[in-house]
Amino acid sequence: MAVFPSPNGRTAPRARAQARRQLLPLTSLRFFACFAVFLHHCVDFTSPAGDTTHRGLYGILWQGWSGVSFFFVLSGFILAYTYRDRLTRADRTALRGFYASRLARIYPLCLATFLIAAVALGAQWARAGVAGVATAVAQLTLTQAWLPFGDPFAHGRLAALGFDGPAWSLSCEAFFYLLFPFLLVTLARRRAWQLGIVAAAAWGWALLLAFELRGSTIAGWALYIFPPVRLAEFVVGVCAGLVFLELDERVPGGGRLWTALEAGALALLGGAVAASSMVPTVLLYATYYVPFFALVIAVFAVGRGRLSQLLHTRGLVLAGEVSFAIYLIQVLILRAAVWLGLFDGRLPSTLVLAGAFAATFAVSTAVHLRFERPMRGWVRRRLDRPAASPAPAAAALAVAGR
Repeated sequence: MAVFPSPNGRTAPRARAQARRQLLPLTSLRFFACFAVFLHHCVDFTSPAGDTTHRGLYGILWQGWSGVSFFFVLSGFILAYTYRDRLTRADRTALRGFYASRLARIYPLCLATFLIAAVALGAQWARAGVAGVATAVAQLTLTQAWLPFGDPFAHGRLAALGFDGPAWSLSCEAFFYLLFPFLLVTLARRRAWQLGIVAAAAWGWALLLAFELRGSTIAGWALYIFPPVRLAEFVVGVCAGLVFLELDERVPGGGRLWTALEAGALALLGGAVAASSMVPTVLLYATYYVPFFALVIAVFAVGRGRLSQLLHTRGLVLAGEVSFAIYLIQVLILRAAVWLGLFDGRLPSTLVLAGAFAATFAVSTAVHLRFERPMRGWVRRRLDRPAASPAPAAAALAVAGR
């Protein structure tokens, strides 16, 4: 493909956008983050009611909720990488296309899982009366994360957060998408060191808020659920994505160096998980893992090491593409296992959970291929139709007049 230079010698924005490579290792990493969330839900579903004292291996698995933090940082990174040149040209068509693609990305599957959960939990929510209706409206409008639910990690929180509990994070994502074009216009022309200051300020603000809310009854909701607080992770991802765009082609080093950097980034993240039991809980919610996730994403985005090459495997890339469906469907499958009495002790819980994940992956893959992908394209075509050109309209009138 021809790439046309601009008058200043740099590649023109449109050509750069067309030539931009896919960051397949990051797609594959989404699956592992989603699997971490599944492990967290496994601990939650197999713990006695009211038991939040997860220690040892269970404590590490319980940290799987941090996969949501990874998604928020990754979302900012990928959107900045994909849309920087498209959304900084004051083009209304590009802006409409962005919002259409984002709605098509998350809403059809969100609506489908809501309907399934509403049918399965119909009697329970009917008894809830007005509260049940309010919860349904909040999930349908992607506003459930704005409602204070207390401690999000208290036993039974999945019901409190909506018909399909994990969908609360889509409420945050919708907020991020709404603000993203304005963030991008503000940050796109900043230098790398300025973006570093912005990212540090966003992360530092969330950290300061965590210290301020220690001991508060709303700390769990405010730091883990409330969209403006989780925005800090998204901003860190946006800044990292913009810096990566500027430095990608100029990053030195060969395969051996980047293999070592990839292994080192994963080792740092693993050490952070192992040390998490020594960190106050309020700091874990939206701040502790952010620098480690940003480092992993940036290093694997370069894609020069052996580990990132392994993540190019077709099966892992497909698993990463299916991860959104896995994320929304996993709790429905686990609830079905509870309803069938599979956690009553007759079978080893490890066997039940392995079967639950296999069922989740199989169902999610089918849903992704047969429903999510087709609906995404259908919604985008409906919402992103180009406006009719006045010239053809005038020509049609002329023909009619003749």
